[in-house]
Amino acid sequence: MKQIRGELVTVWPVITEASYLLADVPRAHDMLLAKVEAEELTIADLTSADVPSIRALMRKYRDQPMDLADAAVVRAAIRDSITEVFTLDRHFQAYRAGHGRAFTLRP
Repeated sequence: MKQIRGELVTVWPVITEASYLLADVPRAHDMLLAKVEAEELTIADLTSADVPSIRALMRKYRDQPMDLADAAVVRAAIRDSITEVFTLDRHFQAYRAGHGRAFTLRP
């Protein structure tokens, strides 16, 4: 992540998932939330207006399986015209940024 330039945008479900995955790492939660607090990570707004699209994505990609964090990232990316995604999830390559275009995945 240190090599990434530009704004880092995420959604709250990703913060929740990362927090769960970091549960056994001392101070990891605090470090993650410090990045949010310092605005090193921008949290994209998700509202009830996004829920139909999130539900549709989860149905469309249920064979992946697409979880809420994945669907929220894809929804925010499509809505906000973001085509580059930092992820460690290899199944993310199946998701599309809109109009059939694949996301550019990092790292």
